[in-house]
Amino acid sequence: FFSFSMSSATDWKNLGNQELQQGNVQKAIECFSEGLKQDPNNAVLYSNRSAAHAKLGDWNSALDDASNAVKSKPDWAKGYSRKGLALYKLNRYESSIEAYKQACSLDSNNHDLQKSLQMVEEALRASEQNVLGEEKMNKGKPGQALPFFDDAIKRDPNNALYWSNRSNANTQCGRYDKAISDADEAIRRRPQWIRGYQRRGEALFGKQMYNDAASVYAYALQLDPNDEKLTKAFNSARQEAFLQQKRDEQKAAHKSETDTEAKADS
Repeated sequence: FFSFSMSSATDWKNLGNQELQQGNVQKAIECFSEGLKQDPNNAVLYSNRSAAHAKLGDWNSALDDASNAVKSKPDWAKGYSRKGLALYKLNRYESSIEAYKQACSLDSNNHDLQKSLQMVEEALRASEQNVLGEEKMNKGKPGQALPFFDDAIKRDPNNALYWSNRSNANTQCGRYDKAISDADEAIRRRPQWIRGYQRRGEALFGKQMYNDAASVYAYALQLDPNDEKLTKAFNSARQEAFLQQKRDEQKAAHKSETDTEAKADS
């Protein structure tokens, strides 16, 4: 990959940008890293490598590079923008707001920066509402928790945690269909996160749909085989499904006997 000669950090930057545009994110990171070896204070290289890390969802590395971009060029809005995004994705909303405010002060006509700032401010308010909802849940008051989760979702609808929490509250209130719908929204936003599946399983269990609940738990256990809570829930659902089947068989047998006796009497 690096068999040819590169003369400057700019060359590495340009090659890295090409790789990034082609979707070769890891190669792009390598290019930007090579460029930084030649120019360790190049804010653009740090910024571009931050963007590459962001594409991989490596927000801690993205934050490190964004911070270095800011340090190398403190009067450049882009560095603060990269930092704000990484902090937002790490749920560090207050620090993200500070970074975006700094970016906006350096580039006051940039409407995208202003929109990003507003988005994070809403996310912070959503987080605060979610905390209030969780406090109600911890006090055993799921009905009182629901309005807080409603508001959190309204402010930040892409946060799977809020959908999961509202699903849990709905299950505890016996609103199982709403709980299943909320769990599905959580799963749609974070398909590799076991909590959404756990919430769906709990709601199905509440509806006494034990086989379906067991199937959901089984899938979640494929994502995290070592989760003790999921394992316990899966075993409980399987046991209830077995007992439910036995009850159904006994009812069917009793009905058959009753029908036979009624025919004999006639």
